[in-house]
Amino acid sequence: MLIGQSLFAPNGSTVTYYGPWMPRQGNVFIAVLEVIKQSASGWSVTCDIETKNAEDPDSAVGSPIGTISMTSTGTQRATATGCLELVRMKFSVSGSGADRWLHLRANPPIWLPN
Repeated sequence: MLIGQSLFAPNGSTVTYYGPWMPRQGNVFIAVLEVIKQSASGWSVTCDIETKNAEDPDSAVGSPIGTISMTSTGTQRATATGCLELVRMKFSVSGSGADRWLHLRANPPIWLPN
């Protein structure tokens, strides 16, 4: 069984991957991002946590309510506050020196009670 997602980090440019919209289950949650494996160093990944109301188009998403940035394997977390009706994670991946890949897992959000 393969847990997580493999992402391609191209040399000299940034690729963006979007997670699915999820209904909120509170006003605050903790997001956890784990980079499990990498092809080589020289990459970066940023996970922005976005929120919007159900009737809003995707283009209406404002500033991220939380951000995680990583450049090596390991685990990082961010607390997202001010959630509207829907939340999602947006991953921006880039490489330097050559094309890279990384394997990561975005764990389910840990919702805090209101």
